[in-house]
Amino acid sequence: MKQKKETNQAITPDITLKQEKKPLFYHINWRPFPLLVSAVVLITTLGILLQILNPAVFLALRRDPTALSRGEWWRVITPLLVNDGSPIFHFALDTVGFLLVGTVTERLFGAVRWLLLFFAGAAAGTIVGYLWDPYGAGTSIALCGLIGGLVIWQIRTRDFHLFSSLYVFGLTLVLACEAIIAVWVSNTLVGILILAIICCVGGNLLWRLHKRQPATRLSASFVGGSVLLCSLVLLAMRDIHGVALLTGLMSATLILWRPSKHPATVR
Repeated sequence: MKQKKETNQAITPDITLKQEKKPLFYHINWRPFPLLVSAVVLITTLGILLQILNPAVFLALRRDPTALSRGEWWRVITPLLVNDGSPIFHFALDTVGFLLVGTVTERLFGAVRWLLLFFAGAAAGTIVGYLWDPYGAGTSIALCGLIGGLVIWQIRTRDFHLFSSLYVFGLTLVLACEAIIAVWVSNTLVGILILAIICCVGGNLLWRLHKRQPATRLSASFVGGSVLLCSLVLLAMRDIHGVALLTGLMSATLILWRPSKHPATVR
């Protein structure tokens, strides 16, 4: 009996170690080091610093159809380096997105396919931006391409990333609700309150779905459905993020598409 008690006491520390709670951001794998994400964050940081120090930088780099027609060809790519509206807020929001979504997609897709998703969203957003928002700027359209990649990857592989998905769900929902509220709700405070309630309810539902069935496609399909719905709403509201999101979804579908190994037999 004494020997049994001693063995039980020796086993208990191992059990307690196994039951230790994992860190909050345990599921975000930073290896290998995200070189492309680091480069994007560094370049956009320099862009926002120059914009803050000298507001004329924004005018020189933003989308401008008249300047583009005069031969200022760099305005095809330079709008990604600065931000319109509230530049510091937009820069911070995009940077968090690149750290959460960009890091994961760079590890999953690799450098070449990551760049394809990045520039697919950026190109689609820029082209439509010259029609719908000809004097805007921002890196978020390129981020939308990566969001589309993450959504399709999770649906196809069941490799669900909770914190990245929470960001994706929240960002796309905020963009869609913001576009709707700007048209239908005149009171800004009421619009913010409605947006906060929707985000809290949706985020809580996604968290519960993941905790109940973490290994199924349910959570990934929930995020994918919400992103598709929000992108269609943005497209209907003539918001360039809707085009960038849809381009990211379609690009990722083509990148991950594989022909069937067992062709159908002809009867």
